[in-house]
Amino acid sequence: FAETFSRCTAFQAIPSRLFDNCTEVTNFTDTFYGCSALTSIPEGLFDNNTKVTKFIGTFHECKNITVIPEGLFDNCTEVTNFGGTFAGTDITSIPEGLFKYNTKVTDFSSYTGFYVTGCFSECKLLLKIPEGLFDKCTEVTSFAETFSMLSDANAVLNNIPEGLFDNNTKVTSFRSLFRCLVLK
Repeated sequence: FAETFSRCTAFQAIPSRLFDNCTEVTNFTDTFYGCSALTSIPEGLFDNNTKVTKFIGTFHECKNITVIPEGLFDNCTEVTNFGGTFAGTDITSIPEGLFKYNTKVTDFSSYTGFYVTGCFSECKLLLKIPEGLFDKCTEVTSFAETFSMLSDANAVLNNIPEGLFDNNTKVTSFRSLFRCLVLK
């Protein structure tokens, strides 16, 4: 499903069971990239997509998305890359345990030539990172740009949880992890 609905700026809603019968899909790279009219992600959207390995840029620049459903990736245990997944959205928080079953993730960044996009980069309304967000992601090697460009005139991240990366002993890159961050 790479780039399937990419830049469909008039696309307003994702049917709740759109991918239910697509049990062999492995790639959701840029599936909804730039769908600026989207306002929500249906709960259980990826419940039957157990073979997915890439969610790179899936909702990148879907500016009107404000909430990530709890358990969105619970059944996607084969994922290795979440680079840019929610970059440029208007989410204000991240659900606790969002990645608790994604133990094979190696990268929360995506690289396109010289450009790097982190999972939550440019989420300028993000106010909170939950404790233990990456606790089960013990295979991660890169968090480059994951939370970069979070500052905004209207909102700033309240805190960085203590021990956020304690279980991520294989990381080789934290490059620009919190670049341009403003803390309250």
